[in-house]
Amino acid sequence: MTPTATRFRASWAVVAAAALTVSSAVAAVAAGPETAFRADDLAAGEYTSDVVAGDFTVKAAEGKDVDVDGSSRTSDRGDEFTQRLKLNGSGTAEHRSLQFTADAPTEVVVHARSGSGSSDRALALFDESWTVVDSVPALADDSGVPVATEVLEVPAAGTYWLSSPSSGVNVYAAQLGADDDVARAPWADVAAPVVDGVTVDPEDPALLDVTYSGLVGTDGADIAHALLFDGAGELVDRDFTAAEGPSGTISLTPPASGTYEVEVRLTRSGEAEALVSERVPTGAFSLPLVGPEVTGALTTAVSGGQGTVSVEWGATPEAETYAVQTSTDGTTFTTAVDGVTGTGAEVTGLTVGQTYQVRVVAQRGTDEAAGAPFEVTVADAVERWQIADVGSNAGSGGSVTDNGDGTITFDARDSSTKLATSEDGFQYYFTKIDPATENFTLTATFRVDDSAAKDNQSGFGVVAIDDLVAESSPHRYFNSAGALLTRFGDGTEDVVNGMPGARFVHGYTGATDDNTAGSRDQSDSVVFDPGYRPEITGPKFGDGDVYELTLRRSNTGFHAVWNGAGENGEDIEVIQYDPEMLLQQDPDAFYVGMAAARKIQVTVTDWEFTTIHPDDDEPAQERPIEYVPADLQVDVTSTTPLREIEVPLVSTMHGEGQILDADGDVVVDGVDLAPGERELVTVGLEPGENSFTARLLPDAEQPQLGEYERIESTDPVDVPLTFTVRSYGEPGESIRVAPDGSPDGAGTQADPLDLHTAVGFAQPGQQIVLADGTYTPQRAVVAERGRDGTEDAPITIMSEPGTRAVLDLSASPDGGLVIRGDWWHVYGLEITGSADKQKPMLVEGHHNVVERVESHHNRDTGIQISGRSTEPPSMWPSHNLVVSSVSHNNADDGGNDADGFAAKLTVGEGNVFRYNIAHHNIDDGWDLFAKSTTGPIGTVVVEDSVAYDNGWLEADPARTGEGNGFKLGGESMPGDHLLRNAVSFGNLATGVTSNSGPDIRLDGVTSVDNERGVRLETNASSTAYEATGVLSWRSAAADVLALAQDDTSLLTDPSNYFDGTTADTSDGRPAEVGEDWFVTTDSSAVRPEIAADGSIEMHGLYELTDVAPSDTGARLVANPEPTEIELFPEVQAPLENTVAPSITGDAVKGARLVADPGEWSVPAEYSYRWLRDGEPIGRKGAEETYRVKRADVGHELTVEVTAVAAGADPVVAVSEPVTVEGKGHSGGNDGGHGGWLGDIADRLLDWLWRLLGIG
Repeated sequence: MTPTATRFRASWAVVAAAALTVSSAVAAVAAGPETAFRADDLAAGEYTSDVVAGDFTVKAAEGKDVDVDGSSRTSDRGDEFTQRLKLNGSGTAEHRSLQFTADAPTEVVVHARSGSGSSDRALALFDESWTVVDSVPALADDSGVPVATEVLEVPAAGTYWLSSPSSGVNVYAAQLGADDDVARAPWADVAAPVVDGVTVDPEDPALLDVTYSGLVGTDGADIAHALLFDGAGELVDRDFTAAEGPSGTISLTPPASGTYEVEVRLTRSGEAEALVSERVPTGAFSLPLVGPEVTGALTTAVSGGQGTVSVEWGATPEAETYAVQTSTDGTTFTTAVDGVTGTGAEVTGLTVGQTYQVRVVAQRGTDEAAGAPFEVTVADAVERWQIADVGSNAGSGGSVTDNGDGTITFDARDSSTKLATSEDGFQYYFTKIDPATENFTLTATFRVDDSAAKDNQSGFGVVAIDDLVAESSPHRYFNSAGALLTRFGDGTEDVVNGMPGARFVHGYTGATDDNTAGSRDQSDSVVFDPGYRPEITGPKFGDGDVYELTLRRSNTGFHAVWNGAGENGEDIEVIQYDPEMLLQQDPDAFYVGMAAARKIQVTVTDWEFTTIHPDDDEPAQERPIEYVPADLQVDVTSTTPLREIEVPLVSTMHGEGQILDADGDVVVDGVDLAPGERELVTVGLEPGENSFTARLLPDAEQPQLGEYERIESTDPVDVPLTFTVRSYGEPGESIRVAPDGSPDGAGTQADPLDLHTAVGFAQPGQQIVLADGTYTPQRAVVAERGRDGTEDAPITIMSEPGTRAVLDLSASPDGGLVIRGDWWHVYGLEITGSADKQKPMLVEGHHNVVERVESHHNRDTGIQISGRSTEPPSMWPSHNLVVSSVSHNNADDGGNDADGFAAKLTVGEGNVFRYNIAHHNIDDGWDLFAKSTTGPIGTVVVEDSVAYDNGWLEADPARTGEGNGFKLGGESMPGDHLLRNAVSFGNLATGVTSNSGPDIRLDGVTSVDNERGVRLETNASSTAYEATGVLSWRSAAADVLALAQDDTSLLTDPSNYFDGTTADTSDGRPAEVGEDWFVTTDSSAVRPEIAADGSIEMHGLYELTDVAPSDTGARLVANPEPTEIELFPEVQAPLENTVAPSITGDAVKGARLVADPGEWSVPAEYSYRWLRDGEPIGRKGAEETYRVKRADVGHELTVEVTAVAAGADPVVAVSEPVTVEGKGHSGGNDGGHGGWLGDIADRLLDWLWRLLGIG
């Protein structure tokens, strides 16, 4: 892939139009512009069969059509286009592609744009096996930016296709082979432009005409750009021209009255640096007052022959008030309403059946401007229905069409609106409800037309909302009730997407752009049928599906219904028993209608809407009592090496907590429990298995329950607990683990443990050392709550020095390494292959370190810090460090959630990322996202780190995702996150983005060669951004710096180079960033890596030279305190008798018996003692052999073996007994010599036999 093509200026206008024939044949090959594909040469319209255009064949089919329509764009080398080929989605060799044949290796020059105005996409080159050979970005469509010239490399002769691997892409032109060389003056010899003047356009006083001197043409630039900056230095408008000549004029549109500066830039395709003029002040500009456009006028009341018309209009910039005027002849207007400060008013007293001209007059001081008249006939009945985009990403694309036959089509395929768990946005066909006079029933039948690009935030249905501001994305937080196909159960194990259900959102109390006013609550939302389509893991709906849904508001509340979906064809109904739930943000009205969101098309094929006065509606049903069960949660490990454990009790009810032992005796009593509060109780343990029961004794009175809630039962709630106590060795020793280790191992190299067991029983101050090899766990490896190290004695999981253990998670259904405990240190592991949406490396505890971990090719975020939304923020993970780690090529199945690193959603204070590298992750390099439903997260610091080439994968560059380098926020939630001394380059989207976070801080940041360098903007009412030492350079799109704060010094700080320029050169610093600021910018030759000391080695890539100011950009240096881990001695296996001692020989008088020590767990030294009937026998008992004596006859003999091993206490084992019989060496009977004389004789014989060597 060649991201920016170096091309000589050639006019497409001189290219002869190719002969076009409808055919399935591949066009003959001829390289060059004469046989290029150009959308301008095709007839506008829909194509459902193949058509040859020069060297290319446009592939199309019925149902997989392509379109050619008007679209005026200019390329970055000056080519003018008037039409585009819309591929309308991902393609194949048979449809939605451009096919060509190459006779030899060559290249394809293309001009393409994303089919979306907000999302970047890709155009890929496929070979005959439909493998991606190369790809180039197709940037979000923006008429103010030239279309980039991109080059795809064709590696060999053969047949190929150009197509989008995912969503729609628009192609303007494609050429096989390079242009002929054209001699041009060297770019270094072209003079920089000069702004000659700035004047108000005489034809349109809303424009400023910028005249300039600067050569555009063969020996000059390809494009001249004019840029307009406000008083704070923020770019507010831009335009460009490709008109050739030594000078020209470009018009700019100031957004408001005030003073501005203009700048002109010359660019040439293939040249990295623009030629830039000095900035020139415009002088004071007064924005002309514009007459408002009436957007709607509906008859909203009729009585006695007179009607009321509600008029809505678009806001006029700088208007202070508005007046509404009416006329019956279109000439003489009378003011009906005056002094309106909003954008809507009711005009009363109009005659039913009369046609009026209505206009709105904007007022600013003494200035007035009247808008165009809007004709309205006063209806004899109330009119209702309107169309608008509402909420999140309103206006992002798509359309709603009333087809005139009772059907309505919602085309949201190009819309990025979304039905989310924390905000809402959708296309809306709706009406306003007067709650005092109207209850309603709305039933609609939806048919799914196109869901090929659906995702987890797509959905549709009937929905009522509390308040709305149309066509405004920040106004996305509103209460609602609906029967919808959307996401349910978020944050639970039962989460489903695109599922039919009753969705109720309440809790908001303020304006629809204020997510801090109240707290969003969806807890009473439920799916209609939990067993619906269990075989589908993604959104449950698909093309051709039909759903009939009803939403009703009665005196009882809101009724969400899935019509006819019951087992026997009955309706499935869910009631929310609060008819005023949608009167919290606007107490006087709410809205109801049909909606669709995000990447789908649905058609309402039939619908019915009726209203009834509440007085005429059926009486309110009595709300049933909901009986709430008591529950007790005990989130604690079941394995420990310790002799006591803290047991956390969390109850859903007020009551008393107890702990009972295995016999049912109470060992902990009188623990006061309150709903949601965590109480810790200590329980003593013994080695082995310990059984307990945690018990909740609920109180009868539960003040936290609602008016219609009761506790289900006050019976005890029991939770069985089992704790296994086991340990290996001592603190300061290492437990050895191997891929073939066993739960029954000793934790030594000779007898290793498995990883799960080692994690379950490691002691504070021990190391878990993984032998070299690949580990394939069948389930996640979890250090549970309560499995903690200490500050002075953490528990370390590490690879054996000199090796790197690999955790292959391909067989684990629930993820990889999960640290829920505190004070763990994970060091030197490789983790790969996790399942979709399953975390390969997750930290949920506190004070943990993840170091030198490589997490790659997982189907979720590589390394993440996040807690659980069901836990209070005080339990969210805090003070964790991720250091010297690399996360790359991670991609979830949906392509929108797998980041390199993340600390998001549920994160406490003090988490730090240092010396880390994220690259080629499908979503973002870093993600610090926060949700309004869970609130702000703790401040996160990312420092001395690098994010590059995120948004696509190394092995599949055609598959693209979001692609930000550092994404530092979400949903306008404050976070105060700090990005310090960091480098971001080559990312598909923005190098550094606040992602609506209002208060991020940047310190010493380099953002180069991204689609956009820096984006600081939010929907929050105010910002607190800080930035110093920011170097943003050579990006396709301009930086966005949308400040809403008193301190705007970051715009004038000389150390900041936004868009490659500084606002202040008074200290002699360079005005612009240049190539000589860097050792190298060739990212194809080198890549960053973790150095031996744990820092990042850039190998000169984007490393700053002495030319760059010392206070600007990132400078990655050596780690002053590299980690050094000393390998502990391995644990000593416990000294245990595994096979009991035994006695060999005949147990008869005079015979010799020999002791066998048996078998022991480790090598040992043995000593012996012989026992008669369990009592020691004299001094002779210390020997390994024993001569049976007369006194032993008729008694049992055993041998006691004492084993002694280094580092272990002595262990004693006793053999099984043998019974002595009387007959022996003397040949006598069992009586032998009698009495004391016999004893003497026995001893003499013993002595003699010994002397002779017999015994």
